[in-house]
Amino acid sequence: MNTGTQTEVSQLQLGAEESHGANRIYVDLRIGKIAQTSKESLPGYVPAQTKNKDGSINNFYAKAYGQITGYVTDIRWHVHTLPDGTKLSSWQITIDTTKEVFVLKVGSNDRPFERTMNCLLNVDFTRPVRFVGFMGKNRKTNKPQKMLMLSQEMGADGKPVWIQPAMDEKWLSRLVINKLKEGIELTPEEEKRVSRMADGKFNKEYPYIIEKSDGSWSLDMWTEFLFDQMNEQVIPNVKAAAEQRGSFTPAGEDVPMDSVPDEAPEMTGPPDDDDIPW
Repeated sequence: MNTGTQTEVSQLQLGAEESHGANRIYVDLRIGKIAQTSKESLPGYVPAQTKNKDGSINNFYAKAYGQITGYVTDIRWHVHTLPDGTKLSSWQITIDTTKEVFVLKVGSNDRPFERTMNCLLNVDFTRPVRFVGFMGKNRKTNKPQKMLMLSQEMGADGKPVWIQPAMDEKWLSRLVINKLKEGIELTPEEEKRVSRMADGKFNKEYPYIIEKSDGSWSLDMWTEFLFDQMNEQVIPNVKAAAEQRGSFTPAGEDVPMDSVPDEAPEMTGPPDDDDIPW
């Protein structure tokens, strides 16, 4: 886990920017930031909109939070079916700030989906976690890109010490695949894209992100692996930490945890992390 020394860090302060003493506040990354959304205008909400793939516009109202800090008391997989049959799937992360309870939905179609699962593997759930969402920009495509960052401590400079992913993404291009098949030596940059076993042989079992024959990228192996890690490691750690604290905040309706995530959206190539705004 990304920690640091005792002299360099300070404790996180629980809560969000303001507290209303309310429970079960559902938030997501619909506008980039962590936000509540509503179809109607409410106090503290501002007009917002998102664009669908077909170019149509969704108009709604949103109340954004710069950060939410609390104990993660429950994580579960949720699938919601719309009237037209469309299924929306997400991890629902329950965050107890001791003042209110937030349920942060991380959708399977959002870019932070895989990174969030990867970072949760490094979280100490006996301690509070800070969640920060923002809209960055992919430096290669110059397109907006949602980001969700996690932290459990502050550095000596007063900035969050970000929790890093537990595993590296390995993007295996058709060029590298063909070189491996033909036994051609890889460049140093290409070598970073593969995983080797102790004897130096190519590790075929690594959950690679693979370039398909049409040039698109498939995250299927990578997503399924992280999904399994959530069920096998992260969720048991959350439950154990809740029992250790002697408190547990139920997340509402129980849903089966043996579901599998929807097919991940295709990627056009390896993305770069955005500049973090701190």
